[in-house]
Amino acid sequence: MLLGGALVVRGGALSAVNIAITAGAFRGLARDEVPAGSAIVRLVQQLGGAAGTALLAGIAAASGFHGAFLWSIGLTLVALVPCLAIPAKLS
Repeated sequence: MLLGGALVVRGGALSAVNIAITAGAFRGLARDEVPAGSAIVRLVQQLGGAAGTALLAGIAAASGFHGAFLWSIGLTLVALVPCLAIPAKLS
């Protein structure tokens, strides 16, 4: 029950962060640059998701699901650092 609740909260938070990062990626782009920006954002999302899944699957195979969940939490905290460096507004 606790794990399910934590995963629901994490999923909602990831969705909110995804919207903010996507909006930040498009801010400052000229109208004709938006298609290329969209392709790059999507590419980075796909590569990051695939790499993260492969990494956590390897950890789960080596140390079990408990270890994979702990690593998932740790990697989420590491990813929080650059997210906090994103400026609220462009100068």
